[in-house]
Amino acid sequence: MFFGTLVACAANGVPGLAGALLASKPLVWLGVISYGLYIWHPFVPKAYAFAVDALGLDSGLFGVRYIRYPLLAGLLLLITSASHYLLERPIRSFRKHFA
Repeated sequence: MFFGTLVACAANGVPGLAGALLASKPLVWLGVISYGLYIWHPFVPKAYAFAVDALGLDSGLFGVRYIRYPLLAGLLLLITSASHYLLERPIRSFRKHFA
């Protein structure tokens, strides 16, 4: 019931501070790339571990949570953004050529 009400309210526009927050550019952008976040998130920790080893970085230092998690989040956003702008958008632009 809660989520149904939430969706119904969102469809009609959320007033006040919550609506302003949900309409903010960073959250809208996360919504735009959200499918890519879903697709790429399992691969990013492996890519991070590979990059740390390949670059010869100290795995003890780069394995600490308060260093690793922000870097993982940044890497995920970078990969997802690249995927969105370099793959998804160009492929979606072909939709106009099909019925």
